[in-house]
This record gives sequence, C-alpha cells and structure tokens, in this order.
Amino acid sequence: ETENLFQRSVVSREICELRNIIKVGYMVIKQAMARKESRGLHYTIDYPDKDPDSTL
Repeated sequence: ETENLFQRSVVSREICELRNIIKVGYMVIKQAMARKESRGLHYTIDYPDKDPDSTL
C-alpha cells in the first residue's frame, strides 16, 4: 500500500522520509513479533522472561 502511494506521488523529500519511516516501523514490528523472549520495550506475554543466552 505504501509503495503504491509512493509510485503514484510526486517524489519529494517528505514522501521519501515517510516511506522510510513506515518501512522501519514495519521491520521493528515484524522482528518484535518474532522474538521468543521479552527484552526492553519488546515485552510479550507469550514469552515474559529474558533469554540469558541471547545477545543483542
């Protein structure tokens, strides 16, 4: 949906920045959902504990 809007719009600095913010937000959400532990602000009730063997 974002890419479709980007393709139809006049490319400007603001549009590029908006696209990048949306892409980064999507990646953060996708990776947070894939976590099998809670760490920092990425807390999940399915995996409430921190994995001591996992590193950042």
